[in-house]
Amino acid sequence: MTRLEAYLMQAVFGGRSDVTARLVRAGLAVLSMIYSALLKGYLGLVRNGILPRTRLPVPVISVGNITLGGTGKTTSVRYLAEFFQERGFRVGVLSHGYQPHRKKSEVGVVSDGERILMDAARSGDEPHMLAKMLPGTAVLIGRRRNESGRAAVEELGCNLVLVDDGFQYWRLDKDLEIVLIDATDPFSNGWPIPRGLLREPLSHLSRASSFMITNIEYVSEEKLYQIREFLYRRFPAKPLAESRRIARRLRNLKTGETESIAYLDGKGIGALSTLGNHLPFESSLQRLGAKITPFRYSDHHRYSEAEFAEILGKAFEGGLEAIVTTEKDAVKIEPDWLGSLPVMALDASLHIVKGQRELEKMLREAII
Repeated sequence: MTRLEAYLMQAVFGGRSDVTARLVRAGLAVLSMIYSALLKGYLGLVRNGILPRTRLPVPVISVGNITLGGTGKTTSVRYLAEFFQERGFRVGVLSHGYQPHRKKSEVGVVSDGERILMDAARSGDEPHMLAKMLPGTAVLIGRRRNESGRAAVEELGCNLVLVDDGFQYWRLDKDLEIVLIDATDPFSNGWPIPRGLLREPLSHLSRASSFMITNIEYVSEEKLYQIREFLYRRFPAKPLAESRRIARRLRNLKTGETESIAYLDGKGIGALSTLGNHLPFESSLQRLGAKITPFRYSDHHRYSEAEFAEILGKAFEGGLEAIVTTEKDAVKIEPDWLGSLPVMALDASLHIVKGQRELEKMLREAII
């Protein structure tokens, strides 16, 4: 992070009170109000039918959030895909894919449910990870989720569609809007971008069908109570669930062998991640007994071979016993980059602590 970037972060989020910081906040606040007005206008065009919406002939369920950064969407999509697969559905997952060179109208099939057809470099990290974790599920990428949704139904025979990061995609009708709220940073500073990190004003949460508070294991009961109270007060009719991620096992990227998570206890571990929010991953390793050295990169960062060699070198110099990364990041590490230092992926799954019965009831009603 440059000195300018660090100053702007402190000015916007750190409470600096010098004249320049106050001017920065005022200017960004004006831009946020303009952004919110434009957003409201665009949404009005969609709601009034001026901009057409697509209705697919199958149930469509969206998982999204209202803040920039990671809130556990991919883990939640995996949970829902497995839920519907167990009930006999052929599920199609629609992802943006984060490929800036891809044309707006272009649809890419990462997996047809039988074979993985794209590597992570072409598809993006999360879609490739989902394709590996969900055999039998079709995974498609495309900036226009209405087009990729049609392809999932008409070409791949899917009879249920999950939209990954779909809360801000308004051109596709959805039967359910599940909005994730990250307990560690639920509503940023209350401002939309660029004054804050909200993708939309908080009032837009009225579009949600239900909420799920994620990462509850990393906050106090007092903070969790405050989040619940805000949601119950502002949106009293919306079902509310709470979830945490459970570490299941470690997978050695070189050998493919699995290790118990007990392996981490007492060991010096390099925590390697390219995430919007590094705290949940790093905290989970610490809770399992690891003594971590963080290796942090921005969300969706792609390592080069030289960069990864530098990471390994620093780990050796620091006397670390292994590097542990996320399943999302593991797909970006080439096998021939690996050496003698163990590099492992942490496999974690979603566990709903509260509100599971209400959530599953809502899901069953959506597919009737």
